[in-house]
Amino acid sequence: VQVGGPRKPLSQEKYREYLELGIVNTNVRLGDLRNLMKDVRFGDGNIATDSVLRPMLNSLGALGKGVKKTGRFMQDAYVAEDDFWKILNFEVEYGRMFKMNKNKLLKMSKEEMEDRAAEIVRNTVPNYAYVGEFVRAMRMSPFGNFMSWPSEVFRTGFGIFEQIAKDLRDPITRSLNPITSTNPMKGLGLKRLVGMVSAMGIIPYGLTKGSQAIFGVSNEEADAANDFVAPWAKSSQKIYFRDPKTDELFYIDWSKNNVYDTLTRPFQTVLRNIQEGIEDEEVLMKGFMRGIAQAMGQ
Repeated sequence: VQVGGPRKPLSQEKYREYLELGIVNTNVRLGDLRNLMKDVRFGDGNIATDSVLRPMLNSLGALGKGVKKTGRFMQDAYVAEDDFWKILNFEVEYGRMFKMNKNKLLKMSKEEMEDRAAEIVRNTVPNYAYVGEFVRAMRMSPFGNFMSWPSEVFRTGFGIFEQIAKDLRDPITRSLNPITSTNPMKGLGLKRLVGMVSAMGIIPYGLTKGSQAIFGVSNEEADAANDFVAPWAKSSQKIYFRDPKTDELFYIDWSKNNVYDTLTRPFQTVLRNIQEGIEDEEVLMKGFMRGIAQAMGQ
């Protein structure tokens, strides 16, 4: 909306709309980081941090100011990158409803479409405003500092399933049959489901097998490699590569990059059940929640 250019009144007004709708300035990881800084009193004269760094930066004059500005720019850029995808998602969802409204498939006002699109984004894209107090407090425990992000992955994973169900649900029979449903959004719901399964399962599988083909790693060698990796990486999806000089085999733990890796199986189960003709939302929900519980345990 406004990054990289002059802050024109129209841009400012648009960004304020996004703020009011609750879809921007809610970066999950930055929220955890800011609270960690508060926990250690970063900036309050702590001997290990600000009381040392601030005089050093001030003594550097213009260079010190430049370092401070760079830090602020990097923080703004980090939030902007997160906002970019939320804004993009919002505009796509709004555009879909606008088109269906125009074709008389929906009957919604502009405000209703905006509120609906914002609700979808808030429930399907990680948002720090929705992290519970228990999870936020866990950053002070020995179990981990950045627990808001995985908790949001599970919340939004459930939110995506709920949105798929809403899009597929027949307004009369309440069944989730994508063929017989009279819901005008059913095509979009099926797209969401297939898209999630593809993003979570097919693409990572292609990356793994593609790396094996490029670097000549057989399935037997890949299986044997699991005897040497870290315990937490044994069941992970791995991208392999070789050192051309020593022929040593290395890997990237793709599951740690693919944040929705643990949700792959629940969504695959839902798609398979729908393909098998299961239309009862309660049955599908039970299977999905069982998969979510297993994923959280993992």
